[in-house]
Amino acid sequence: MTLDVTFFTTAISFTDVSIMSVFVIEATGSVFLAGLLQMLRTAVFFIPQVLSMTISGRNNRINILKWTVPSRSCLIIASLVTFLTNDMQLVTVFFFVSLILFGLCDGFTVVPWLELITKCLPPGKRGTFFGVSGFIGGLSQIIAGFFISSILGDPHLVFPRNYGILILVELVVMLCGLPAIFFVKEKEDDNGDEEERDNKDLMTIMRQIPSIVRSDSAIRTLVLTQLLVSFYGLAIPFYSIYAVSRLNVGESIVGYFLSAQMFGRLAFSFIWGRLCNRSYYRQIFQYTGIIYLASLFLMLFLGLSSMSMEVMEYGILVAFMLTGAAMNGMWTGSNNYIMETTRAGRRPILLGFFNSLNVVTSILTLLGGSMLGYVAYEVVFLIAAVPLGLSLIVVRNFTMENSAR
Repeated sequence: MTLDVTFFTTAISFTDVSIMSVFVIEATGSVFLAGLLQMLRTAVFFIPQVLSMTISGRNNRINILKWTVPSRSCLIIASLVTFLTNDMQLVTVFFFVSLILFGLCDGFTVVPWLELITKCLPPGKRGTFFGVSGFIGGLSQIIAGFFISSILGDPHLVFPRNYGILILVELVVMLCGLPAIFFVKEKEDDNGDEEERDNKDLMTIMRQIPSIVRSDSAIRTLVLTQLLVSFYGLAIPFYSIYAVSRLNVGESIVGYFLSAQMFGRLAFSFIWGRLCNRSYYRQIFQYTGIIYLASLFLMLFLGLSSMSMEVMEYGILVAFMLTGAAMNGMWTGSNNYIMETTRAGRRPILLGFFNSLNVVTSILTLLGGSMLGYVAYEVVFLIAAVPLGLSLIVVRNFTMENSAR
């Protein structure tokens, strides 16, 4: 499982939002389109996780594989078009289509993958798994960030072929990790919850969600907290554009932004894992909100200061590092909480539901891109900080005492 995570997290770094945002800006000059691409990628990745609630439970490994192959194949389209034409409009369209199709297919694998982890690892070891895989994956992504910078900074690789090469490398790395899933042995739950869920269609399952949320105060608090934290999507996807267009850093440093983000993930992975093992979920969500706020205010400070370019670049790297730590904390904490506290029949329902809440982030990213056409980056950053601050107040009421087991 760790090998599978390592290859996947390394591969997706080559089309990270910080990389693709700069691509769209260079190809079209539109901040709105950069936000639109991120919104569509996020939406098509998380919406299928609701639909996959009916296919997860048994044969999760098969469900993962049957969606993995077509998702990887979509990447070939975007890579090839950069070598076949210099028409920027056509290249941009194919990039949009390829990345959206990839996210759509890959979204169907998430809930079965989380179910597979739940069945293969006992509760006391899941936090350790997320910590170890996060550390190794973060380390590999740091290395990938330097590789990305070398490709984007190579004068012999002209735009957009340099981005086509990034997608080609992503495809190769993903294919290398595909065989790892065959070595995972799936265990079956020893109760009848799966049979109960198997007899219900999607609409019946979705109608259960409101009653589950209403009956569990911890879940209600977690839903509200995650929605408030989602407002980071107004600002953080535009960090790289802000750095290049407003703070005047070179495009070649964009790959280092990714390395910094992954270093934050790596540095905090064992902390989040240890907190999960001890069931300190409220602390995880509190620290996540604080770190997001620290990242936002640091970028605001850098934009308003008159420090040297070298110091400015180091400050931006720290902001990306904090972002990586916070993203990893929220995802690890919420998913591990559901895996630990819910019974088998409800577990895929809540996993799919909570991951689908990230669609809010995608909508907010589009909203953020639209707002930047009328107001300054700093205003958008301040607006995003308000709900993040409110999340710290809401999460104080979080407790595991009433969680649905």
